[in-house]
Amino acid sequence: SSSTTAQSLTFAHKLTRIGVVLTAGSGVNATDLATATIKIKNTKLATTFVPTTGVITAPAAETNATDITASTNSDKGYAIIVPQTVALVEEGGTPFIEITIGTNTYVYKLEAAATFAAATQYTYNLTLKTNGVTLTSTQITDWTAGAGDTKDVTEN
Repeated sequence: SSSTTAQSLTFAHKLTRIGVVLTAGSGVNATDLATATIKIKNTKLATTFVPTTGVITAPAAETNATDITASTNSDKGYAIIVPQTVALVEEGGTPFIEITIGTNTYVYKLEAAATFAAATQYTYNLTLKTNGVTLTSTQITDWTAGAGDTKDVTEN
């Protein structure tokens, strides 16, 4: 039989959100930021979700990494990834955020393995400059705030 009693549903974030906010620095035109393509690199997509328990598993180590093109709006981009640890894959750092504006490409590299937790947003504020990128992450209250870091990234 059907019920007319209102039912309460509880939802929770199970994935990780990566945010990228761009700022024009020395030698970069602020109007060009709106044309930027932002990719999150070296993350893995395969996972298992168990609806009865709400458990989501990290991708297996042997799973291939995939680039994710962020949804962009003006100078901001956002992507959803499976919670995981992004391993250090090459000497000098793991390419993690790639920004392309016209023919110029900027890459932020993780200098060590980084763990991205479920229900957490990590926002990276990038100042693009002709000689590099300054990166600082900030916390967003909509999701649990992630760890921060400041790095310089040079144009490839």
